[in-house]
Amino acid sequence: MMVELPVAEPDLRRRVDRIIETSSRQKEQNIAEGANMWARVTSLLPATLLRASSWLQFRGLMGNSNLLVSNVRGPSEPFYCFGAKVHAFHPYFGVQDGLGLNVVLFSYGGDLLIGIAADPHLVPALDSFAEGIVKSFGELATAIV
Repeated sequence: MMVELPVAEPDLRRRVDRIIETSSRQKEQNIAEGANMWARVTSLLPATLLRASSWLQFRGLMGNSNLLVSNVRGPSEPFYCFGAKVHAFHPYFGVQDGLGLNVVLFSYGGDLLIGIAADPHLVPALDSFAEGIVKSFGELATAIV
């Protein structure tokens, strides 16, 4: 689902409200379901066609997008592997065809885990981006109180 991010909006509450409004409208129109169907169809393709479909999805359908954000609701109960509790996951989704930046959010056991992948030619200051995420969550937490 494509959502334009209002990055030029200086007011935090208005930014969040605009994102909620846009994404809610798209969810009502079942736009996200189309993307899910695309993923199911492409999962059946042989490897040679999968590369072409990847380009179509990430460049053809997404146009000039340069950021992909995925959120996955994970389990609230802990997983175990050979009797040992799994304490964390490292969410990751590789950068696709020059997309630039991928952010994956995954919840597990009440924690939010964030994975970031970037094309270093397109995002040379990834550490600044990661610091910005931490700062933004701090702003959101302050605004909620």
